[in-house]
Amino acid sequence: QINPHFTNALPEGHKGETREQRIRELLVVAPELTIIGLPEGNWITVSKGHATLGGPNTTYVFKAGEEAVPLEAGHRF
Repeated sequence: QINPHFTNALPEGHKGETREQRIRELLVVAPELTIIGLPEGNWITVSKGHATLGGPNTTYVFKAGEEAVPLEAGHRF
């Protein structure tokens, strides 16, 4: 599953949860999911059965019970 426009920034005055907190809550009820936190300006290109990450920002992969894994441009899935 892809979470587009991912950011973990908390704007001043924001009283809600971060995106990461929301993703973690989802993974409690659906631990079989792998979620890609894809920031604004990044993309995934799919070609010949492979997916490649592009863009200037760090992307994160979330799995239940694990730390978020940072990925950079050029990473292949």
